[in-house]
Amino acid sequence: MAAKAKTKASPQVTPQITGHAALRQGAGRLSAQDTLMNLVTGMGGDKDKLAGTVFGYNMLAHQQLDAAYRGDWISRKIVDIPAYDAFREWRSWQADKGDITTIEELEKTLRVQRKSMLALQRGRLYGGGALILGIDQGTSDQEINLDALKKDCLKFVHVVSRHDLQAGPIVWDVMSPYFGEPSYYTRSGDGAAQPMKLHPSRVVRFTGHESADIRTAQGWGDSVLQVCADAVIACGTVASSVAQLVAEAKIDVIKIPELSENLSDSVYEGKLRNRFATANMIKSVFAMLIIDKEEEWQRIEQNFSGLDDVLKMYLLIASGAADIPATRMLGQSPAGLSATGDSDVRNYYDRIATEQSVIVQPAMERLDKILVVSALGTYPDGMFYDWNALWQMDPKDAAEIAVKKANVMKADVDAALMDPMVLQKARENQLIEDNTYPGLEQIIADHGTDIDEREPDPALNDPMAGVDPNDPVAVAAATKAQAKGLKVVQGGKKFGQDAINDMARRIADHGKPVNDATTPRTLYVRRDLINQKEVSEWFKDQGVETTLTDMHVTIAYSKKEVDWLKAGDHWLGSEDGKGQLIVKAGGPRVMEQFNKAIVMAFANTDLQYRHMSIREGAGASWDHEDYTPHVTITYNSDFLRTIELRDIRPFNGKMIFGPEIFEEIKKDFDNNTDVVEDGE
Repeated sequence: MAAKAKTKASPQVTPQITGHAALRQGAGRLSAQDTLMNLVTGMGGDKDKLAGTVFGYNMLAHQQLDAAYRGDWISRKIVDIPAYDAFREWRSWQADKGDITTIEELEKTLRVQRKSMLALQRGRLYGGGALILGIDQGTSDQEINLDALKKDCLKFVHVVSRHDLQAGPIVWDVMSPYFGEPSYYTRSGDGAAQPMKLHPSRVVRFTGHESADIRTAQGWGDSVLQVCADAVIACGTVASSVAQLVAEAKIDVIKIPELSENLSDSVYEGKLRNRFATANMIKSVFAMLIIDKEEEWQRIEQNFSGLDDVLKMYLLIASGAADIPATRMLGQSPAGLSATGDSDVRNYYDRIATEQSVIVQPAMERLDKILVVSALGTYPDGMFYDWNALWQMDPKDAAEIAVKKANVMKADVDAALMDPMVLQKARENQLIEDNTYPGLEQIIADHGTDIDEREPDPALNDPMAGVDPNDPVAVAAATKAQAKGLKVVQGGKKFGQDAINDMARRIADHGKPVNDATTPRTLYVRRDLINQKEVSEWFKDQGVETTLTDMHVTIAYSKKEVDWLKAGDHWLGSEDGKGQLIVKAGGPRVMEQFNKAIVMAFANTDLQYRHMSIREGAGASWDHEDYTPHVTITYNSDFLRTIELRDIRPFNGKMIFGPEIFEEIKKDFDNNTDVVEDGE
């Protein structure tokens, strides 16, 4: 009650401090301060050590930026990596194929991809980079009339920095399309008698980091190194300090009585110098140090534990300041310290893709319009381009996705809900866009795949032609085969009378329809290596004593019993009808040891695709987590007593594999009891 009475009698009421706004009364007025305050600890007040900390801006001069880019690897990567990634995969024009070819040829002639990348690099380094467009229209200080441009009007594209191109007065007219840009650019020096003026319509600008206040930006932006400078310098300082510690990793200390007093004598100083020179020589020759009985010797060694974590931390800080993942910046993840991985790189690529769309593409719009008109003579309606994806899919993932797409296509065909020709065209477009078969679009253009355009099979008009009418089994089989739709499109082919007759003969031979001959069995699919003699000689020349006589690549090995017909037919094969698979020379190949087997593993998307199609289509099993195509060279590993496996060079020539062979798994397959090696 006493406290309550005191509050009522008080002539002033101190305002309550809430949230982030602290009210302070002084000099007859209230002032607002956007920070937290604690009157007990002094936080936020005059005693707070951080109260006097303010932001400062120290603009990096041209010479400093040059020195950083040319002499510091972190600074150079900060400038180069995003610019390189933005243009690394380039772009894909969406238009008529002939027009695309013409545009891309002009881009290569003018080296647009490389020069655009260099202009963005200069923009990131200096805060301003540009492309000067050499257009055959009017003088350099006149605005470009896009409607009056003609074919072959773009003669050249040059790369400059802000220091090569001085910006004129800024356009402040908000009704002008050049608002916020210089009204003109001046190019002087290089022995020119008169400065040359350039209209902004002839310049493609890249401004690094945009300045928040364009009035103080002098027509350009800030260098990306401006905000990273402190982090980069700190990282370099730590690295240099660590290097100095390594240089002083070991120091010998010898305590000499009355040393300080005797050093005043120059004669003593000379004797001391000669003495320890001799002592050091004796130590080097005889590995012993000889000192006086009264002297003490001590070795001080530096402790480097924890320094690697400190250095990694500063490298991460520099990567964060540059907004580049450490995985991309350093080439590997800094393990153990918030290590970055694929997710960080994906996020980084997404950011680059966003910058391509909202920064790079609008900046290049002037160039693109002029480029297309110069190549084609006009700008077609609806023409545009897409930036190619930066993230490249792993071959294994690509093969799995391709199998799933093929299964969807097969399900749609089997459902017969759409015209087969419609599905065929859709599948062609899908394969072309996915680049599943390189050159497929041109092959279709040259040879065609439209069933209606092919010469019809006369036998289709008489489905019973060639069937013995006195053979009731053959007649019934042909009739059933026809009823099951063998005349419709399946896999891009129309089955004619030969296919029906063949099915009739098989039904007659086996006494029951083929569709019923699906007794599940174990499945072993392989391709024999045709040029195994060449491969064998390659390894024998390196010291491998014996090699297998039946080298092959295994495609499927299912201990689970499956319906073979559901495995389908392979989509690969040479045009001569031999069904061969050719693995081109070169590419990644490594030697590995699986138990007793010495194998050569290699990469091949076609084999991975076929392996997945058998597993998906037939439900085949596989005893291993992944599928890696490989050829077993030998089971005789005795040669490893004299040479190491890593010293054996994989065969790097072309490998020719024969057609697919389907077999059941024999009981002795896993025991290798039938293995035969030449030289035994």
